[in-house]
Amino acid sequence: MGGRVVRHQNNFGMLRLCFAAAVIIGHAPEMVDGNRAREPLHVLTGTISLGELAVAGFFLLSGYLITASMLRSNDLKAYSVGRMLRIYPAFIVAYLFSVFVLGPLGARRSGRNCR
Repeated sequence: MGGRVVRHQNNFGMLRLCFAAAVIIGHAPEMVDGNRAREPLHVLTGTISLGELAVAGFFLLSGYLITASMLRSNDLKAYSVGRMLRIYPAFIVAYLFSVFVLGPLGARRSGRNCR
């Protein structure tokens, strides 16, 4: 009764998987030699790549999910705090990793001294 797990029956996970696969497929030809001309969707349309379409899909899906979450929330302050607690810890870790690990590594590879 109290330990019941609620599972959402939707296809958002499948959409995310499809978008991620589309990014990989779309970027694979370009990663070989930097030439975008062989990218599958770009070959068909001449304008947009599969990776660009997938990124647009991620933004669309994220916007929908964030808006739905906000509309379900009763309190704007609680919603904002919840979003901040979800986003900022990973942001801070990524920032610190970039500054203290990647930054010095990049400076060494370029031959510059960080000090």
